[in-house]
Amino acid sequence: MYDTDAAGILYFTHQLRIAHEAFEAFLRLQKNGIQKMLKEEDYLLPVVHSKADYQRPLFLDDTLCIELSVGRIGRASFTTHYKIIKDETECAGTVKIVHASIDQHTRKTIPIPESIRTLISKLTSKNTDPEI
Repeated sequence: MYDTDAAGILYFTHQLRIAHEAFEAFLRLQKNGIQKMLKEEDYLLPVVHSKADYQRPLFLDDTLCIELSVGRIGRASFTTHYKIIKDETECAGTVKIVHASIDQHTRKTIPIPESIRTLISKLTSKNTDPEI
């Protein structure tokens, strides 16, 4: 119920949160979670841009599947794409999030660490629409 508005529909900002949680879950599955990054690494991957499109309303108790792919991988940033699938077949929305790679201490842009580049390369999709 926390995620829904007074009409019982998923509050629009929560679609972004759900997408970002999918990225965090992917990192955890790769044994490279956010906590590890904060404690053991010299880099951070902050969100510098996000966009969400809504095709169908999401309601309390809807079953969701999040499809995660990576589009553009640059020198110091990369773009993640999310497709939010409702009830196994219906596209309820899409999200695009751009992450920058920065030094954890100086907060200056750095090249994407090779370990992260390797992880996100697993998600590269030639079919990702850059305008999503």
